[in-house]
Amino acid sequence: MVTEDDGRWKPGLYGLPSRFGKLKNIHSFDASFFKIPPKQAHVMDQQLRIMLEVTYEALIDASVNPSTLKKSHTGVFIGVYSSECE
Repeated sequence: MVTEDDGRWKPGLYGLPSRFGKLKNIHSFDASFFKIPPKQAHVMDQQLRIMLEVTYEALIDASVNPSTLKKSHTGVFIGVYSSECE
């Protein structure tokens, strides 16, 4: 997972270390699976795409069939925190 290459960013750019983790195929996203129009999916933040995929995977890993949640009183809560401070 942690590599030393310039596949996405050149090492040292903006103070990046020479070795860091990168996601492969970040542009791969099955918008039709999530019923998202292609035009909207094209402008979505890639972190949102990943969150949708990982949330779905978490349901499957928990042996929950996502289709059984439709029209049920079920909530999915996701917390996100980001800081630019050092």
